[in-house]
Amino acid sequence: MKILSLAASLLLVTLLPLMARADIPPPYTLYGIGAQVSEAEPFPLVSDVAKNSPAEKAGVRKGDAVIAIDGSYPKGMPIYYFARGLKGKKGTVVELVLLREERRVLVVRVKRTLRD
Repeated sequence: MKILSLAASLLLVTLLPLMARADIPPPYTLYGIGAQVSEAEPFPLVSDVAKNSPAEKAGVRKGDAVIAIDGSYPKGMPIYYFARGLKGKKGTVVELVLLREERRVLVVRVKRTLRD
């Protein structure tokens, strides 16, 4: 009985932070960086970078693997939920941890200025 109770507690502690994040749009207009990500293994990939966008100016390239967006890692998370970290309030900065050509890790900070 103790093992079941412990397992239930561990499950609750693991799931509680995920349940606390509602999928409700914020009360402000979303702005992005001009980059799109798509599902891939082991990390999502940058699938598109708009010409002259903040992402392009910061050095983000198509094909870069996205290890993290603002400290959130994609493992166990739906791609749409992970990718929405690229969008936020106008003028805020998003930090991307990228893997380029499977050998170089880059940390890039990009200001959100493009209206979604």
